Amino acid sequence: MKELVLAAALLPLLVLACATPEPTAEPTKVVLPTAMVVEASTPLPTADPAQALVGTLWLWQGTLMSDGTEIEPQDPTRFTLAFDEEGGVNVVADCNVAAGEYVIDGPALELELGPVTLAECEEPSPVAEYLEGLANVDSSMLDDGDLILMLAVDSGTMRFSAVP
Repeated sequence: MKELVLAAALLPLLVLACATPEPTAEPTKVVLPTAMVVEASTPLPTADPAQALVGTLWLWQGTLMSDGTEIEPQDPTRFTLAFDEEGGVNVVADCNVAAGEYVIDGPALELELGPVTLAECEEPSPVAEYLEGLANVDSSMLDDGDLILMLAVDSGTMRFSAVP
């Protein structure tokens, strides 16, 4: 009778012991959603970043502002940049021109334009937006052969293509 009472008392403990899973050494696998892969653009060469800019006439293709606003010239050949080996930059802004200087240090790029001619261009012309963008450039990179100028405080980007 004692044995039967002991067996009856141990039976619930055996059931609980068998029902509780043993901890495993393997960690639980969690599947996270796949992140969108964005290919990085090519930074300007670090040996002499200016060499990537010099000797090419760059045509402005447009500006994309961080708020989604897009500014595009009707004729990119009327909005150009040309960098020289001595640190000079020549700008065509529709019917106006300017010259200035640039300083490049790795991806950091600073443009300092001198006086701009004040001819009145045919409307509509994004001259003011183009010149304002150039005044706010703080870095640059190459993206599939295009020159990308990043504007200060991540406010937007200006895209230029090389004259073929």
